[in-house]
Amino acid sequence: MRLMTDRPPITPWKSIPGNAVPWKSGGPSGPGRTKLSVDVIVDVAMRQLRARGYDAVTMRSIATELGTGPASLYAHVANRNELDSLVNARISSMAYVPDPDPDPGRWDEQIAEVARELLRLYREHPGTARCTMGNMPASIEALDPVEKIFAILRAGGVPDQDAAWFGDQFSLYVASFAMEEDIWKSRARADNLSEAEAWDHIPPVFANLSATRFPVLTSLAGALTNGDADERFNFGVDLMIQGLKARKG
Repeated sequence: MRLMTDRPPITPWKSIPGNAVPWKSGGPSGPGRTKLSVDVIVDVAMRQLRARGYDAVTMRSIATELGTGPASLYAHVANRNELDSLVNARISSMAYVPDPDPDPGRWDEQIAEVARELLRLYREHPGTARCTMGNMPASIEALDPVEKIFAILRAGGVPDQDAAWFGDQFSLYVASFAMEEDIWKSRARADNLSEAEAWDHIPPVFANLSATRFPVLTSLAGALTNGDADERFNFGVDLMIQGLKARKG
């Protein structure tokens, strides 16, 4: 759900009238073959993202699972970029964001809740965070939560320019955090390690450094490896919100 408020506009999907997402049905299908549609293609993409990771998912891999050729998919989805946009729209439509009747007294808590909700979705659907990177939300589904986030910021008295830039950094932070978790888990699996086992390799790296050459790093060894993923994520969200509060006075 990357906001990218300061990016140049991109050309809307040619198949989309206005801002609608093209949830259109495919043509006739053979016996035992799933009828192609954008929904079906996105379903398969999200399953493959979970099982194989972002880089392994292609139009060809999706077509193979559906028992057809890539050319059949292009009648519904123009290319990988559009597929990423559709996955982004799907994830955004699943996110719970308070309606635009926000509570000015707890706007900061609401923004933190939105961050945790988005991270929860990215974790439930591995690989989808990568689909949001460099991706301008251009559908109703993707733009709806963005509208609500900005409504919360405005209710909290955040100046418009600060709100716009915060929105971009906020969405980048959440997606990047989730994306790094995906990469971390993928590397652990490749090394036949559990996540806990992979993490256990980190503290000794700092603890065994030369205190003469790296006096600050060795003194921070405990702090650098302290806290779980949720604690670190919440720290980053709070850091951004407190910075926004300080700017608005």
